[in-house]
Amino acid sequence: MRFLKLLTLPTLALAAVAFVPARGEAQISATIHLGPTPRAWGHQIAINPYDQARYGDWHTAYRRWTPVTLYFHDGRYFTARVRGSRPVMVYRSGTQYFFPPRDADFMKRDRRYNHRYAPNDDDYNRPRPTPGHGG
Repeated sequence: MRFLKLLTLPTLALAAVAFVPARGEAQISATIHLGPTPRAWGHQIAINPYDQARYGDWHTAYRRWTPVTLYFHDGRYFTARVRGSRPVMVYRSGTQYFFPPRDADFMKRDRRYNHRYAPNDDDYNRPRPTPGHGG
């Protein structure tokens, strides 16, 4: 009886090894976030350049636009502030976000607009989203 018990253990071990594939591959995927997660940054926003045909002549249309502060971080604009981001004031018309006109007279007109957060040349020259995507 004792001999059968001793024989059973190696047989079970051999059977377990027989069912293990001879060669296996494993794939591991991991995401590491350092600092706040993008979800904490709010929604990413695409900002268009001002286009008179789309948003109207600024002399009269600016009253219908809503000034909005977005936050630039890591090449993108977000609705929520995150450490290290830079506030940028833009306008919203409906669901579209756009930079203010670059006309010097315009900058004196809208008192709702916070000029301390006006876009800089880098903002205006950043590549734009393709039509129909975002913003």
